[in-house]
Amino acid sequence: MPSVLITGANRGLGLEHTRQYLTKGWEVLACCRTPSQAEELNTLADEYMSLEIYELDVIDHDAIEQLATLLAGRKIDVLLNNAGILGADLTQGLQHQTLSDMSYEIWRELLEVNVLAPFKMISEFQQHVASSDMKIILMMSSSLGSISGNTVGGVHGYRTTKASLNMLTKGLAAELEPSGITIFSMAPGWCKTDMGTDLADVEVTHSVAGQQRVISEIQFSDSGSWFDYNGDLLSW
Repeated sequence: MPSVLITGANRGLGLEHTRQYLTKGWEVLACCRTPSQAEELNTLADEYMSLEIYELDVIDHDAIEQLATLLAGRKIDVLLNNAGILGADLTQGLQHQTLSDMSYEIWRELLEVNVLAPFKMISEFQQHVASSDMKIILMMSSSLGSISGNTVGGVHGYRTTKASLNMLTKGLAAELEPSGITIFSMAPGWCKTDMGTDLADVEVTHSVAGQQRVISEIQFSDSGSWFDYNGDLLSW
């Protein structure tokens, strides 16, 4: 039975990845900050014996280390670094991330969650992944992190963290190569989630189905690349 560890598994993309992998017979290690409040996740746990839920705040590096120790010896086929924040409420516009109105507190939090946390997860779980059959790490990025595709201003905090995540993907591909690990970035599209809101144009079920298809077809030669959920290669 293949296994996947998913951060931010209590809602949105993470919850849908959990749901779809469970229906495929995978073992899912679902991580979220407050499991007691994750009603949909707990409902799935009642239905599937292959779902394990772990409390994890990804900005708590000690907690990441403790979880890695708790899961020592476990093989993780796919490490899905999904947890992330936008730093804004789309229903009220993208405030506090422009040249004239920047919240440095929000920017620091974005860096902690969107960049430092995935790096720490890989640092602590690389051996779990390397010992598996599939050896895959997915970094949940965004098309807003594209430098070549950035033709407008604003959203600087979020954009820079996703561009940084892409840089990590590229650099870590070389560093993880001896372990046989394939790492790649994913642009999930603008999805109808709590973060994306109903203004978005992509259904979360459709995006996740596409992402999982890309994961199933990824090759070691693709390591260090960036794809959208349709499997199309994207430009940095």
